[in-house]
Amino acid sequence: MLATFSAHAEAWRSAADGIVEQALAEGSRGRLDYYFPVICYLYRHYVELELKVLIRLAARVVGRPLPPKLSNTHSLESLLDMLKRLLASAGMTTGITRGVGTMLRELHLLDPDGQRFRYLTKQDDTVAIPDLYVNVRHLRKQMGTVWKNLIGVEGWLDDLASQESE
Repeated sequence: MLATFSAHAEAWRSAADGIVEQALAEGSRGRLDYYFPVICYLYRHYVELELKVLIRLAARVVGRPLPPKLSNTHSLESLLDMLKRLLASAGMTTGITRGVGTMLRELHLLDPDGQRFRYLTKQDDTVAIPDLYVNVRHLRKQMGTVWKNLIGVEGWLDDLASQESE
């Protein structure tokens, strides 16, 4: 079942990568700005889903119950902290690299609840996404780094889970 969750998370990243490729093929920086909120929403949602996959897997490996209301937690910072605690319990001290942790916290600051890139305005009608410039090529590259790190952690946890089931 966790493999299905992981594939679902991966689909969001793949969709973001596809939109970046499409926008780059169109050749206009304006098109990148046009796609920016959608690209960021897809990447952010991938990260949220993948962190939840890793938390579920790590909790199973260390024999702990899932954190309460995991499905309703949308804070990347909270999810990252939950995962780090579980990884430490499993004996993994270098799971999430410092650089990836920093990138995830920056993404969290841009969208702390998973809604900023999704809607143009907040519930109080203020602008959800401030004017900012993001190099989408660089973002895609950084998300590739995040993906490699998270997939590595998932592989390590899968190996531990396999050893325990033998």
